[in-house]
Parts: sequence; structure tokens; C-alpha cells
Amino acid sequence: MIFKGQRSEESDEAFFEYLRRLAGRLEEERAGGQPFTFDELPPEHPARVFAVRVNTDCGA
Repeated sequence: MIFKGQRSEESDEAFFEYLRRLAGRLEEERAGGQPFTFDELPPEHPARVFAVRVNTDCGA
């Protein structure tokens, strides 16, 4: 899991509020076309090419 932004040490509630706002921002990014999974990347994307190479090299 990757969190974007800054982690507040103020309180647990402040952190939970950050997570609630984060969820909305991430949904906006996804609606705008930002990929969040390998399945959402085109086959030639460097991350997918690397993953295929690594998995092939290790015998998977």
C-alpha cells in the first residue's frame, strides 16, 4: 500500500481523516485515467515488461 501526501503524527483521528480524503482523491485520479493496477497498464509499459522479465527469469 502506498500513501500519497504527508503522515500526520497529531492523532489517530487526524490520520483517519487523511485516509478518508485520500480515498476521494485517488478515485478522482482513477476517473481521470490514472492506472492503479498492472491490468490497467498497456502491455508495453515498462513496469509490465519488467514484471514479465523478472517472473520469467525466476521460473514462474
